[in-house]
Amino acid sequence: MGNFDDREWGISGILVSVTVLRPGSLGYERQAFELMHAQKSNFSITRMVRLLEFSRSGYYAWCHRSPSSRSL
Repeated sequence: MGNFDDREWGISGILVSVTVLRPGSLGYERQAFELMHAQKSNFSITRMVRLLEFSRSGYYAWCHRSPSSRSL
């Protein structure tokens, strides 16, 4: 797909996923963290939180958080 800057990731599979996410939209945080969790074997958490504009501590808190009764 050509050369992309870091903001666009440069990898077509991730680029499509990132462009679907819209900051401020309902569920954006959950979707971003789910994407990061799915891609953690391909990219560092540090890089993904920087590109998606989240904190590492927020991601790790999400990982260790138990599901809410509403989501079950």
